[in-house]
Amino acid sequence: MKNEKNTITFVNSRKLVGATMIFVIPSLIIAFFQLILAYTVYVPGMGIYDLTGAMLAKYDLIRILMYALIIACFFPIAITFYKSNGINIEKEFFADSKYLMDIGLGIAAAVSSFTVSYIIVHIISGFPVYRFQGYNTLWLNILSYVIVSGICKEVYFRGIPFIFLEHEFGEWPAFLFANICFTILDWPNVGLSFVLGLVWYLFYRKRGSLIIPVIGHGLYNFLCTLASMGVFSFLGIIPIQG
Repeated sequence: MKNEKNTITFVNSRKLVGATMIFVIPSLIIAFFQLILAYTVYVPGMGIYDLTGAMLAKYDLIRILMYALIIACFFPIAITFYKSNGINIEKEFFADSKYLMDIGLGIAAAVSSFTVSYIIVHIISGFPVYRFQGYNTLWLNILSYVIVSGICKEVYFRGIPFIFLEHEFGEWPAFLFANICFTILDWPNVGLSFVLGLVWYLFYRKRGSLIIPVIGHGLYNFLCTLASMGVFSFLGIIPIQG
């Protein structure tokens, strides 16, 4: 009986470590890579916003490719982990036949997060919307930030904690740990990812369907791209040259 209990404990611990590493490792790799890029553009006296702005401006293409490659590389590992634990990933995307409701909630999550982001960054903090310059890499932006980031990061940072860590640590501690990692990964936006992660999680937990935060995240990034291209100028969101 004691050996059986020890075996169960070992298996559970191994599963928890495996689940955690799926989102911890890419977070640390990407965060460290961006720190190196930031170091190369840093000059004494730079504030955090000046530093991140200079880093993003100089290394936009490198950052896009880095995001797509590193984040996508962990996706097969995550899918294998789901299957090895008897979880059908397809059913996690569509909890039941009410997928139209999930799509609607995903759109609502995107609009809500875009609104919150605009209020925090551009109204409260006073930062302008910078005009999109990388039209020659527009398809790479959409591939990396809308598709790859929207799908993979939600599986890592919302799905895995909700499915594998919640019962062991409690819902909110599991969410908090994963969301801190999510924020570390995206440290150049100076904490905004923590707020966005909370918005997407609140929508996700309503029905437990991953399609909700995937649409919320991907569509949010797409709306930000459209805003920086001047598409929402009729709403008063007018980008300026960076």
